[in-house]
Amino acid sequence: MGLTSGCGQWNAPGGIPDDPAGIDAKLASITGLRPTVFDLDGALSRGFQALRAGGAPAAALADPDAALAWLVTLKMTEDVWRQATGTRLTIANYFPRNQAASDLLHALARSFVASGFSLEALLVAIVSSNYFNRIPPDGACGARPYSYPNVFDPWVTSEADPARRLNGPGDAVTAVDGRTLISAAAAALEWPDPPVPSRFPDYGEPACADRTCPELRTLCEGPVSSCCNTHQLACVMNGPLPLEELRFQRAVGLFLRSSERGFRGLSFQARLAWEDRYGACTKPRWVAEDFIDRLAAAGVATAGATARDVVAALKDRLIGEPTIADGPEAAALTAIVGDLAGPASGAAYRLRRVCGALLGSPQFLLQGIAGRGGPRPLLTPAGAGYDAVCAGLAAGGIGTPGLAVSCAGGALVLSPARTAPPAPAPAVPRRDRRRDGGATAARAAAR
Repeated sequence: MGLTSGCGQWNAPGGIPDDPAGIDAKLASITGLRPTVFDLDGALSRGFQALRAGGAPAAALADPDAALAWLVTLKMTEDVWRQATGTRLTIANYFPRNQAASDLLHALARSFVASGFSLEALLVAIVSSNYFNRIPPDGACGARPYSYPNVFDPWVTSEADPARRLNGPGDAVTAVDGRTLISAAAAALEWPDPPVPSRFPDYGEPACADRTCPELRTLCEGPVSSCCNTHQLACVMNGPLPLEELRFQRAVGLFLRSSERGFRGLSFQARLAWEDRYGACTKPRWVAEDFIDRLAAAGVATAGATARDVVAALKDRLIGEPTIADGPEAAALTAIVGDLAGPASGAAYRLRRVCGALLGSPQFLLQGIAGRGGPRPLLTPAGAGYDAVCAGLAAGGIGTPGLAVSCAGGALVLSPARTAPPAPAPAVPRRDRRRDGGATAARAAAR
């Protein structure tokens, strides 16, 4: 085919023979007995240019290449929706399940096209829709429990009770995928990336990923001198141990390669692996001080702070619920940290047990229902409050072209404005897992 020296580039082939079966290709504008992937690339390029110029179609498209590009746009929109919400809008052949799903899919796809095919803009459209992080049922948001279209569960139209033939907040609840769970936990607890760049889980030496540190050292010091990079990064510089990390990622369903497709939602076995890693909220080897350490220190240093204040700040950080309900919840927390009305110093060293319980709770492992919210806890870090987060967005922007961010009266406001494109970011080593900040708000934005 003519591989070129450019990364991912090929020379256009010459001398392609006719199709051995004599089949005339028919896809968009592509026809003939000698079509190649280069013809498909050209057809898609013309189609996407047509959509950029003319916008999303309101009716049938006469241009076959634009029609092909629109089908690809719908597929991409569905995939991003599925990753963000954990549900589907279409059946296996990508045909919408019902009219409500079709309308939503097309509305999101039109936003995608209007943004110039910005994935960030598509995510903003999804998370700002009426279907992301619904108010819990006891919030009584609406005149009826089931009040919005059958976007999540289309199979309720045959319910005997007519009032239940639409969807309710509970239908939006799905599992969070494993990679997002790991990123969210690390962001909230302020666990930075390892001190050395890595391509989890192999450090660039795939054949060494299943080795322990003693085995890696033996191989590195042996006559062949193999696996030295993995040994140096994982065992000498305190990076993640490749074998341990590989087993954990497989156990909780991370997509690692085409032969290991992963899964979404923690089964019993996956829950055991998750609890083994996070059940005690033990800091990674390379982290000297994290959010829990700073929270405990703040509780001890703040006059009048109680164990309840410390636990409330941790709950707010992890699941967006700063209040502690009387009854079973208060009793369970008392059994872990002692008297909730007692001084914060008494609960400081037991916070990691509370953290482990929260990271294994449905509020953290599932999505679809918004956190209950509540008054700002006494010990919330200054940099994690709404005003500080809003000011940071206003200063750095949120990546939405043509809109400026401002903060006024405790609210974030987007207003039309001319905005300069951001300066290109400096090149950084590629990482498979990224952290993007601290609190529950960062977790919601990341999804």
